Amino acid sequence: MADRFNDLMQKDIGERKEVYAYAAALFVYRGDAPFKKIPYHIKYQGDISAGRYFGEMLGRKLVSCPHFKDVGIIIPVPLHRLRLLKRGYNQAEVIAEGLASAMGAPVRTDLLVRRKKTATQTRLNLEEKAANVKGAFEAVADQVQALMEVESEAGAVTHVLLVDDVFTTGSTALACYIALRAVLPPDVRISVATLGAVGRA
Repeated sequence: MADRFNDLMQKDIGERKEVYAYAAALFVYRGDAPFKKIPYHIKYQGDISAGRYFGEMLGRKLVSCPHFKDVGIIIPVPLHRLRLLKRGYNQAEVIAEGLASAMGAPVRTDLLVRRKKTATQTRLNLEEKAANVKGAFEAVADQVQALMEVESEAGAVTHVLLVDDVFTTGSTALACYIALRAVLPPDVRISVATLGAVGRA
């Protein structure tokens, strides 16, 4: 998963590829593997307790890994406000809350927003998924600046963890990464964590 994410970064932002960005998932699945039902139940059937449970499980795995020990804040991939209103919750935020309870880092939902209401990614091919989310996300520059100023007094934030439910092609994660990279200082790492990752055939 980390190699796939770095490959995407190199393709889309060329020389700005960051070899120190990490990516992790709790489980990898293909086709109709049983693991596929977990994010489905969280996202579409309102199983919030499962989201927090598996998020905490992922958090315990990450906190034991040297690559993720210094995560300072956790940012869930945001939903568009209309989809959030319809669904009633953001599954990525639910998972992030579970992660936060294990990792001791705060969840911040005010640093990244979804400006564009995109079509569901489920039935799109690779190129369509990338086009669908391109430019959909925007970092809130003044909020990020305020965070950097406040945190610098007690120890600077040097590592941000972006959280989603599933890593399929990486298009959504990359779109969020590009939005955050535009406003975060270059020495702040941006990593990705998801419950599931769709494995290559």
